[in-house]
Amino acid sequence: MTSSKQTPILYQKSGACSLVPHALLYHLQAPFRAVPMAPDANGKYAAADGSLTHDEYVKRIHPSGYVPALDVGDGTIITEMPAVLNYIVNMAAGVEGGVNQQYADLVGRTALEKAQVLKWLAWLSGTLHAQGFGALFRPARFVGGREDIYPTVQDKGREIIRMAFERINKALTGNQHLVGEHLTVADFNVYVFYRWGVQIGFDMAETYPEYTRVMRKVESLDGFKKAIEVEELKFLL
Repeated sequence: MTSSKQTPILYQKSGACSLVPHALLYHLQAPFRAVPMAPDANGKYAAADGSLTHDEYVKRIHPSGYVPALDVGDGTIITEMPAVLNYIVNMAAGVEGGVNQQYADLVGRTALEKAQVLKWLAWLSGTLHAQGFGALFRPARFVGGREDIYPTVQDKGREIIRMAFERINKALTGNQHLVGEHLTVADFNVYVFYRWGVQIGFDMAETYPEYTRVMRKVESLDGFKKAIEVEELKFLL
């Protein structure tokens, strides 16, 4: 299923955005090995089993110290959600020989669909995740140690999250998927933000019924069920 000599290694943390590639790998039945990460004494990611310190992770795996990161062998590490998801699909689809079209369709069937999938992944990563949840969960990223203005930054983060959820809900109104008429990694990606919406106290089912409807189907996929169980999370829908 993959041309890499090494089984890919996914660095992931339970409940983090790395849930998305974790579920995708299970969905595609792709061979991989997971390295669970957890906050160290300083709140920074290190291997949960102690085999990799945060400093080693930054030096060897992910310069920013975040998850997900995918080690595909030969010293090549892929980071950033759009790149990670695209690589996993292409790897599993066998783009280097014997394409599995069903898998390949997860990044779009046509040139236009592929562009739309990338549009969603880029927007989710750069706006909803980095600006919305980034401001809410980690206001220090924006204003350093100015704790007095953390609430203002966090309020802005919530505003961005609401705007983003409204956009997703509208896009799914009358549709089964974000792009085209079939499942893509864009549908996978929005699931983790739905979970986070519940986590921060949003009434997702009441406020965003179309988003909820589609996420119910996504959560029922075998890959997501497996990843949720492995990460010891609760099912939401």
